[in-house]
Amino acid sequence: MGQISTAMTITMLVIPLIVNPLTPNNTQDEWAMAFYAVAAIMVVCNILYCFLASGEQQYWAKSEYWRKIDSDKADAECDKNNKFRNDIVSAA
Repeated sequence: MGQISTAMTITMLVIPLIVNPLTPNNTQDEWAMAFYAVAAIMVVCNILYCFLASGEQQYWAKSEYWRKIDSDKADAECDKNNKFRNDIVSAA
């Protein structure tokens, strides 16, 4: 989700940089050209999305994946705490 938001933000920032040189005199013909340029970019991006996107649920979107991550983090924290306790007991 964050990647999509980043791409959208970058696009929103870049579009004025594309449109401004296409419309130096603000005529209707220049704005038509700008509209067609932006529309062409959108069509190309949508075609790429249609061919490259997948409707399958990704491994990182499944709850089992996050449970395993949380479990691994908890195990690592527990190991760290046990090592710390063992070091204190050994030093005493």
